[in-house]
Formats: sequence, C-alpha cells, structure tokens
Amino acid sequence: MFETLYNDPISYSVIMTTLSGFALLFFLPILFGCIFFYWRKSKVLLRVFTGLFLILALFIVFGSVPFYYWVKAGNSENHKVAIANYDKAMKFAIFPEYKSLLYMDKFKRYMAMGCGKEAIENYEKALSYHKSYSEPQKGYHLFAAMLYTRAEDYDKAIEIYKKYNDYIALSGVYRMMGDYKTALEYATQAVVMPRVSSNPHRPVASYKSEDYHNRAILYRHLGQEDLAQKDLQMAIRLYPRNKDSYLEKYEQYELYEKRYIEQHKLARRNYHFTD
Repeated sequence: MFETLYNDPISYSVIMTTLSGFALLFFLPILFGCIFFYWRKSKVLLRVFTGLFLILALFIVFGSVPFYYWVKAGNSENHKVAIANYDKAMKFAIFPEYKSLLYMDKFKRYMAMGCGKEAIENYEKALSYHKSYSEPQKGYHLFAAMLYTRAEDYDKAIEIYKKYNDYIALSGVYRMMGDYKTALEYATQAVVMPRVSSNPHRPVASYKSEDYHNRAILYRHLGQEDLAQKDLQMAIRLYPRNKDSYLEKYEQYELYEKRYIEQHKLARRNYHFTD
C-alpha cells in the first residue's frame, strides 16, 4: 500500500499536507455539528458526526503531528535538534513504512555527525520496519555499506554491494580484507561492465581507465606481471591525462597499499569505530 510513497517521500509529503489541510478545514464544523445535534437530541446524526469527529481527530494526531515533526527535523541544521524531532515524530507514527523513513533520516544525521555506531543502529531499525532495495533507497544502503566497511563488518557490506552489483566496491572490500584473488574477480567484472558517467565534466573513459588501473594493481599484487602491464597500458590509452599518476602508483604499489589501509583506519576513527 505504501510502497510507492515509501520510495518517494516527496509524494508522501504532498499527500499528507493536502489531507491534513482538509482535516483541519472540516474539524471545527464537525465539532460544532456534534454540539448542535447533541443539543437537538438527534441521536443518529450525533453518532455520525461524532464518528467523523473521532476520525478527523485521529488523523490529525497520527497523520499530521508526525509529519509536522518530520518536516521540522528536516529543516533543522542542528543535527541533535533534528534527531529529537524525529523521535517525537516516531511516537505518533503508526505505519511501519513511515517509521522506516524516520529511522533512515536519523541514520543520515548520525552519519553527518560522525557517529558510526548510532548510524548503523538506526539503519538496522529502519530495515526492521520496512526493507526495500529499490532505486530511490539506493543511496541509504550504499552509505550503510560504507559504514559497515569502516566498522569492519565486511559480510554486511558485501551483502549490500552485491544487491546493487557494485563490483568496484566489492573489489575494494575484498582488497581491504587482503583477499586479492576475490578482489581481482570483482575487478574483472567491473572492467567488462558498461559505465555511465554521472558527471557531465568527466568522460566515461576516465572511469573505465580507473577500472583497468585498479585491476592492474591487483594483478601486480598476485605476481601476474604480463597481465598487469596490459591493463596498465590500456588504462593509460583510455585516459592519458592520468599517465604519471598511474605509473607512480603502479611502481610503488606496496607504498600506496599501506596508504590505503591508513586511510581506512583514519575513517574508522572519524566514525568513532575503535580498534
């Protein structure tokens, strides 16, 4: 029922705003109607108007109130204030899809605050209410996969990346784990996968050249020099502008691998995941 709205919170917002407006518009007339028919002792009409009054009252409380706090939280630049408003909205939210959205928004706020453990906790609560891996929810899940990687909960990160066929990220996770053979398998899938540039100022060839370069480094780690050289030359041919950088990283691959691990450890500290 709520799948479409869950995948498009803007539509949900518009619908809730419209319905809330109608509810508030008819609330007072119906209340006065209840009083009038009680005074006139018209039991049938009193019951009808009382029922309508209760329906509108419940809708305003469980429909408008959580939406009000949700919007208030979304407009707040203060993360702690926003989280407090999300919690207030949660108290009145009765639909699981709605609770899931609120927890997802809290997840984003905790990420912005650098609170990795709290972010993961809210992400998992969101999934407990409603799990959807559709395209509009992709950003949430990929951010969560990145956090799982920083938390070194690799199995959960891999599970998410596999759902979206993110072979580049999968290769990176296995590389982080030291499993260069599996990392190479996914790097190969990334090479053959068609790429689309989301940046109008960056050509597709630059992305594809990076795919070849990453696979070249993995071949180098595994001692397959001939294949590594072929991929390195292909990467340079596709995007000559990066030639010097590619050659430097290729020749000093062990040094850059150490820096790769150091960046991972720094990110762990930034999200308060301690070793």
